[in-house]
This record gives sequence, structure tokens and C-alpha cells, in this order.
Amino acid sequence: MALINQDWFQVDDRCWDRPGQVYDLGCLAWDWSRPYLERIPVVGVDPQETTCPDGAVLVQAVVAPFSGKCRLYGGGLGANTHQVSNNSIETTAITWQDLVRLHGPANILKMNIEGGEIPLLMSIDHPAADQICVAFHDWQRDSMPTLPPKEATQAVLSYLSRWYDIIETFPKLRWFLLLKKEGL
Repeated sequence: MALINQDWFQVDDRCWDRPGQVYDLGCLAWDWSRPYLERIPVVGVDPQETTCPDGAVLVQAVVAPFSGKCRLYGGGLGANTHQVSNNSIETTAITWQDLVRLHGPANILKMNIEGGEIPLLMSIDHPAADQICVAFHDWQRDSMPTLPPKEATQAVLSYLSRWYDIIETFPKLRWFLLLKKEGL
């Protein structure tokens, strides 16, 4: 196993040989998925993003455990669906299952969705992708008390360990790499 290293995430280089798309949930500014654009199809999902690089598909929505409408609170990098504030917009929500039905299976699923990762991970069938690169936002709980505590993150990781080998890749910001176990 060789890891592709960026400043704040890692992905196993087996991604180059596996089928499926790169799904970048929270693709604002496309900073995470740029390295894949020329070699793997990329589907970026973010309700705030308005640009779409060549070789990618943009879905302006939130991926959630339900389809329909929801509120997006705040703006920019910290926008989320759970920390109620006066600054909000209505946006579209789509399920992971509907997204995959529209765009095909996942090779890599990246989630940087500002606290929405636990409900989403618990609402999808696993293994959902060969690799999941996810940021848990429990470290921000002091400023956003609606976020789940670290114990909830640990419980979800324990649950996901049935399907994935789990590596904490950037402890300061709680990034993890989940690699689908061989043979699944």
C-alpha cells in the first residue's frame, strides 16, 4: 500500500486501478479532487459551488439521508445543515443512493460536509466505495454544540470497521481513510 499524500488527507494509490468515480462531497473550490481530474471521473457535490472544472460533473445539492429540500446555514467553508443561524438558504438534498444511480459506482468517496458525515455514513449501504476519505467535525463541538461528540465518531468508526480498514490520516482535523477490506 502506498498513500497519495496531500497536506490534510491521504488516499491509497490503488485508486488508479479500481473502477468507479471520485465523489467529492463538499467540493467547494475543488481543492481536494483536482489531482484526480485527468485520470478518474470526478463528481463534485456542493450547494454553494458554481464552477466546474473540465472533466468533472457538478451537482449543486447536499447529500443527505433524505431527498427534498433543506436549509444550508452560514456560508463559505463552514456552511452546514445543522447549526441554525439567521443566515440560511434553501437547497436541494439528494440521497447517496440516488447520486450513485445517476452517476455510477464510487471508487473514492470524500466527505468534508461540516458535521453531516455521521448521519450520511449511517444511512448508506456499505461498502459504499473502495475508499472513503472523511473529515469528522467533532473537534469543533465547542463552537458548534449541535455536532456529535467524539464518542459518536468512535462508535461510527467501530461500526464501519466491518467493511473497512481504518487509518487516521490527519489527527488535528480528524481526517480518516477507510479502505474497503479485500474480498468484500
